[in-house]
Amino acid sequence: MATYHITATHSVEQCGYGDPRKSKYLLASLKNINILEKKWKCNMKHYSWNIAGHTCYMLIEARSHYSLNMFVLEILGGVGGVRSDYTIVPVVTRTEMIPNKTE
Repeated sequence: MATYHITATHSVEQCGYGDPRKSKYLLASLKNINILEKKWKCNMKHYSWNIAGHTCYMLIEARSHYSLNMFVLEILGGVGGVRSDYTIVPVVTRTEMIPNKTE
């Protein structure tokens, strides 16, 4: 699987933490992360928020760009959640760069 770094941003008006309805969608998606990982065949390696900066950072392994996009959309709250702009950057991880001693 390839690894991607995603930076998602949104406006103050779209902030899920300032709107209880949007917050509900965000929290539901995070609580169901294992289900979403299986559904879209992705693996969330890292997830963090800069709440004051309205920015989310994720590191995700995915098998396809389509599954990655669908996974990210659901993580950000799906149809009823936060409308975010995001960038996807393919990255090479340390694990990929340093050969496994058992290989």
